Amino acid sequence: MKLATATVHGRFQLLHNDHLEYILKAISLCDHLIVGITSYNIRERVKIESAPHRFVSQNNPMTYYERTKMITEALLDEGLNPCSFSFSPFPIETPGLLPDFIPLNFPCFTTICEEWNRKKIQTLEEIGYKVIVLKENPAKEIEGSKIRNLIINNDESWKKIVPRATIKAVEEMHIQERLLTISNSHN
Repeated sequence: MKLATATVHGRFQLLHNDHLEYILKAISLCDHLIVGITSYNIRERVKIESAPHRFVSQNNPMTYYERTKMITEALLDEGLNPCSFSFSPFPIETPGLLPDFIPLNFPCFTTICEEWNRKKIQTLEEIGYKVIVLKENPAKEIEGSKIRNLIINNDESWKKIVPRATIKAVEEMHIQERLLTISNSHN
């Protein structure tokens, strides 16, 4: 039986093929999927001890709007009805705020790729969400940091592990220049 409404969540900095697979699997299990954007305010990032990489400027080059636009284009490219998904901030970094954005009765789909995912599951369950694990990988196959570094180093191999919408976003939004500026300001 399909769920009426459920959520997925992630930073999606940048959207890659594993992210897209995760979102598509979740959307196949519900009538409407809310794509939660974590670290939605890139100007005021909250540091999390169990996931310090989420706080680093270079790991957060895209705004909330830019990420929703990129994901929307990727999902439309997959033939999805635009009424079958929507977006919301997903403040996992300040979990007390989550129910202000996502009702507690909406299940949260997730994957487990690292210890941080287990902490998120625990946090979500403590707040009162039902968590459904879609996939557990002992190691990430694709990492956003690798993609961002390939872009910085002008290595186009990253284009093989992201949807077409991500390539378009990187080009149109001048993400390489943005990443280089951020990288140079921290060296």
